[in-house]
Amino acid sequence: MKRIFTILSFCLPLFAVGQSFELDPSEDIYQEHFVNDYSGDDILVKNISNDPITVNFETLSNTFLGDWKGTVCAGPDCFNHIPDTGTAGVILPGGEGFYQCSMFFGEFAGEGTLTIRFYDANDETIADTISLTYKVEEITNTHNLANDYNFKLSPNPTMGTLNVVNDHIELYEVNVYSMTGQLILNEKVSGKSWNGDLFNQNSGIYILTVTDKTGLIYRQKISKT
Repeated sequence: MKRIFTILSFCLPLFAVGQSFELDPSEDIYQEHFVNDYSGDDILVKNISNDPITVNFETLSNTFLGDWKGTVCAGPDCFNHIPDTGTAGVILPGGEGFYQCSMFFGEFAGEGTLTIRFYDANDETIADTISLTYKVEEITNTHNLANDYNFKLSPNPTMGTLNVVNDHIELYEVNVYSMTGQLILNEKVSGKSWNGDLFNQNSGIYILTVTDKTGLIYRQKISKT
């Protein structure tokens, strides 16, 4: 038994040295959303070796709802769908590549998981896998989201001006999305009121969300005339 232990102890460091990259986050991603929410998740690919490496990826499985709108940007490429394969690019020692998945869920509730395998192009046995799972539910308590913090949006409908006020918190983030999931506006707010505008946007429906360190706390559809 002592001899076997010695062999294992010798092999483990060799295995660690052989790793050329690591993923951040290192754990699978699970998020809960409401319909008409938007999600953007970044997976960083960190080169922990002493040489430049090329890290590629492949989609192992994808059970996202077909009605969800997704885009992926990785390395030098962007796709308006979830690609089967691609690359995070050439990553220098100490540098980072990335895989960015952006989803707009629209009116479609459901649950789906995307599983991606990343691997060293020079040695495919050096690999890591990560999954992104989204659970999207119907909104049954929109009034509670607003009333918990007493957020108010005006005017709505609007020709462009946006005003948001609340009675409780002063540090939060305001995002406005188009109905296709494109981020139109993003601002970090310090104070109980916020002013913005959509004058440069086309008429239509937009989604305003307010988040703080606890997550989503307010959401409202905006009608731009």
